[in-house]
Amino acid sequence: RPHGMPGPEGEPGESSAGGDKRPLAEEETEHKPSSDDEPGLIGAVKQYVHENLGDLTRESIAEAVAVNASYLSRLFHKATGEKLSAYILRKRIEYAKELLRETDDKITYIASAVGYLNDSYFIKIFRNVTEMTPYEYRKMCRSGKQGR
Repeated sequence: RPHGMPGPEGEPGESSAGGDKRPLAEEETEHKPSSDDEPGLIGAVKQYVHENLGDLTRESIAEAVAVNASYLSRLFHKATGEKLSAYILRKRIEYAKELLRETDDKITYIASAVGYLNDSYFIKIFRNVTEMTPYEYRKMCRSGKQGR
């Protein structure tokens, strides 16, 4: 649903997520923090996160790519240099910012769309990350779109 991105639901590449015993982290490290077009397990994780921001847990991601949740967290951090939880938070806030800029949706709807059932908690998290509330962010974007 985010960004209207079509495609299969987080299908991992056979070479990375399959049963072979190659050192997966070494293979994925070559793709350090680059684009969301990364192949293999890390690419599948990023795609799954992108497509499921509204209903996402570490366990649901791990299940989707058929690996243990703890192992997935360690692997993701080693391969990207970013913790999985931090990546999810960053993607949620990026999508919330997009919705705030481009729609007139209520904050409650946006909070839910990015995975927060409690809009007060969403506002708190948004403020911690951006140093402004969602309302302030929307107002700023609408009053002057320079460089945003």
